[in-house]
Amino acid sequence: MKKILFIILGLIALPFIIVGLIIVLAIDGSKPPVKVYRENESFSIEERFNESLTTVFDDAENNDLALNLSQDELNVLIFQMLQKQNPNYLIDDDPENQYFLKQSEQVGVVGVWTTVHNDGLTIKLRTDLKYGITFKTSFSIRFKLAFNAKDDPNFLELSFSNVKLGNLPLPRSLVNPILKNQVDLKSTVEGIFKSEDGTQYGTFDVDTWTIRIDKMELVKSFVGSDDISIITLVKILTHNKLFDLRVEKKKVDAELKTSALYLDEELAVLQPHERIYTDAQRQALLSSKMLDIVISALDATEDDLYVNLSEKDINRLLDYYTRDSLDIDQTFELG
Repeated sequence: MKKILFIILGLIALPFIIVGLIIVLAIDGSKPPVKVYRENESFSIEERFNESLTTVFDDAENNDLALNLSQDELNVLIFQMLQKQNPNYLIDDDPENQYFLKQSEQVGVVGVWTTVHNDGLTIKLRTDLKYGITFKTSFSIRFKLAFNAKDDPNFLELSFSNVKLGNLPLPRSLVNPILKNQVDLKSTVEGIFKSEDGTQYGTFDVDTWTIRIDKMELVKSFVGSDDISIITLVKILTHNKLFDLRVEKKKVDAELKTSALYLDEELAVLQPHERIYTDAQRQALLSSKMLDIVISALDATEDDLYVNLSEKDINRLLDYYTRDSLDIDQTFELG
């Protein structure tokens, strides 16, 4: 009889035990890395970029522009961004300034910071919920970044591998079924990656928790479709895979492969006697090529007229037209 009673009591208590365990695991009282913020107050991303630029100019063997950020530097950068939104955030010990954002008297965002792993990042958002007592919790997400997707460099991919509420893991196998009847997770996430004109520049794979973002459309959403210069620059960098962003060895590495823009071959140098100095010399060169046009006109197998200019001929003409000023809009008159 006692055994049956214990079983009944256990069954009654089990839901409360499970709920209590979930609450305990969801508690997270961690604090932002304030010491890191204070020790690195002078950090400037602009200065770090200038240092990298100077290295490229000074080091003959290093032609790639690289920007490396450690975990501490990345967190200071995040903190600086948060302070731009709230200048009073963590400026002193005033309790009101310990929150980056207060949604209400009951909900306050304590901070956002990151942990850098060998193959990815974890972003943590810490909040306080005040309903009689203060419930401290957090939401953290770990992901891998592929700035140039393997199958198409026009896209970047974010693959989420770990999601937690406090210290409570939320695996895909648990979250997807729970949310399936409550919210359209795919539409909700993809709604974040939609521009004001309705252009969808990000897709979300619910099964793998992978976000795939069109880099060109992402840039357009920030700068607008009319900023042709920025859009063209991004197209060049993307098409030629000149820019990459990686997370490795607990650092975030941004690299602009400027070495790809260097010319390895020797430039053609004209000797003084080979250069064209007068318009008469230019006309003489072009007139000498008239025979090619005549031959192509008489050749029944040729549909187009052509003129045969050697590499040296072209370099002589380019030298003549660009010697004093670069003007690539020139008319070449034959004869």
